[in-house]
Amino acid sequence: DEIGIEYNAGFQEGVIYTTGHEGDIWPYQVDGHNFYAVPISTVEISGELLPLYDRYMYERGLSSTEWYEMLVDQLDESAANGEPMVVLLTISVSGTDSYLDTLEQFLDYAESNNAIFVNGGDLVTIVKTGKLTLSEGRQYQCTTCGQDGSSDISITRVDEPEQSEVAE
Repeated sequence: DEIGIEYNAGFQEGVIYTTGHEGDIWPYQVDGHNFYAVPISTVEISGELLPLYDRYMYERGLSSTEWYEMLVDQLDESAANGEPMVVLLTISVSGTDSYLDTLEQFLDYAESNNAIFVNGGDLVTIVKTGKLTLSEGRQYQCTTCGQDGSSDISITRVDEPEQSEVAE
């Protein structure tokens, strides 16, 4: 509360939660605090709930194909239930190699199925206002660098140069 955060995405649906919010999928205000918990979506694998977090899955040896199938299955389930799907992505995993290809493929799939993309703050706003659409003209600003982030999602693949190119 002292640092003024709006939400905390360190919670995981059915895994890490506050008392009374074990099954919450939508953000909720943390009792006794001013901030909201934004639960990361989870999937059940071999009886264990695991967060939809690229690094977590990558470190457990999940192939990019398995990651894609998991994302698509969760999106389909979330859409059918009218629930949000919250995924945690890192540049170090989803920004490289086959996981980047998977992310691009998944975003195409999601867009073709009319998914709406929002950030954690937007999801909290939706919960607070009860509206599925955000007000027109809202400015999205990166809290790290302060730059306007209201443009569409754009993924650009930058291949690392060959060792021979670096030496020249």
